[in-house]
Order: sequence, then C-alpha cells, then structure tokens
Amino acid sequence: MNRSSACSTPFKLPIKKLSSEETAPQSLSELLETEKALDTEIELLESRGYRVEDLDIYIEKLHVYNDLKDLCQMLLGQLAVLQEVTTRDLYKSFELEVDD
Repeated sequence: MNRSSACSTPFKLPIKKLSSEETAPQSLSELLETEKALDTEIELLESRGYRVEDLDIYIEKLHVYNDLKDLCQMLLGQLAVLQEVTTRDLYKSFELEVDD
C-alpha cells in the first residue's frame, strides 16, 4: 500500500449535520424546554434551602472523601496481599460493603 494513497481522502469530522432546515428550530425548542425544566428544578432546590454557593464546599468534600476511599482501598489491597487472602474476604472481616 502506498502511503500517499492511504491519506488521499480528507479527514471527516464526527459532527452530526442537520438533515433539514426544520431540525434547527426543533432542536432550539427542545433546548429551551430543557433550560426551562432545569430552571424549575433549580428554583425547587433553592426553595428547599440549597444554595449554589454551597456547591463548591460539597464538591471539595466529595474530592476529599474519594481520595480517602482510594487510599483505604489501596491499604486494604496491600493488607490482603500480606495476609494472602482476597480483598473480598478482608472486606467481610472488617464488615465493609464490597459494592460500596
């Protein structure tokens, strides 16, 4: 196979083209409906006492939680190797959920 012939076709971007002029307004109306539904959901959450400003705090706490969970899983894995048991058995001995 000749290298120049392998690259003779232009690269096609994986962009979905609109099939007709009617599709654009339909997509716009769907987007506007989605925006309205999201705004309604935001208003509901705010009425329940949730604040957008608190999101950064929750996200940071989730990052810390995930980092600690990853560390614990690594430690349990190493402990399982040292004790020559499976991590599943180790989870059971510590009364931990395997699927958690």
